[in-house]
Amino acid sequence: MSNLKQLHSVQCEVKTPLNEPSIPRPPMPDFYMPAMPPMGLINAIENWVKALFRRRCFRQRFLPLLGYDDHILEDMGHNREDIE
Repeated sequence: MSNLKQLHSVQCEVKTPLNEPSIPRPPMPDFYMPAMPPMGLINAIENWVKALFRRRCFRQRFLPLLGYDDHILEDMGHNREDIE
C-alpha cells in the first residue's frame, strides 16, 4: 500500500507549465484541396467501372457463342439476333 501512495504522489506532482508558448498555425495555402472529392465524381467513376466490368463479362461469355452454327445456338436456347 505504501508503494501505491508514493506512486500516486509522484504522478500528482507532475504539472504542465502554464506559460507554455502556443504553436502558431500554418498559413492557409492559395489552393485549398478538400480532404474528400465530391460524391458526384465518386459515383460517376463507380458507375463507369461497373459498366466496364459488365461489358467485359458480356464479351467473355457471349461473343464466343457467335462462332457456333445457328442450329447449335438454337439447341442451347439462344438466338443469334439476341446475342448481337
